[in-house]
Amino acid sequence: MNRAGLCIYAVLYAAISWGISKIVVVDFKWILLGLLSARLAYAALEFVVEMLAWRIAGRSRKVERILSVLIKDKFPKRVYRQDKFRNYLWRIKDGSDYKNGEVTPEIKEAAADLRKAITMVDMLEGSIGTIRTLDAADRALEIYSPGADAPIQTHGPWEPWRL
Repeated sequence: MNRAGLCIYAVLYAAISWGISKIVVVDFKWILLGLLSARLAYAALEFVVEMLAWRIAGRSRKVERILSVLIKDKFPKRVYRQDKFRNYLWRIKDGSDYKNGEVTPEIKEAAADLRKAITMVDMLEGSIGTIRTLDAADRALEIYSPGADAPIQTHGPWEPWRL
């Protein structure tokens, strides 16, 4: 939340506290403290419920959805064991790590759509949503293309001393 939002909330809570203190004849600071405590308790409860919902059902549903996309669009298996989902999508976009014909334009388009979906999650749900989505995507990729079946990358363009 930005500063303007915090200022608006501060003014609203102060106004509500002042109004209640005039009606109930209780000191303003106690009403304000009570409202802020109730808001904090509500935020903590909401956080715990959201976390439990993700762990109980949300993660498995998201893994199933991403896995179904990988299977439906016939994505290629991962190239390197250490690749996470974002690396995997970028290798598909680049296509140079795969054999000719293994990555079709349709697969590249589907990979671009998945990258756009992750970007949308980041914009709409924030960093927690992105972390959860990428965790589910990594799990789906591990089911679809187990890392143990792929070789370990021994060098890359960022490690020229190993060439």
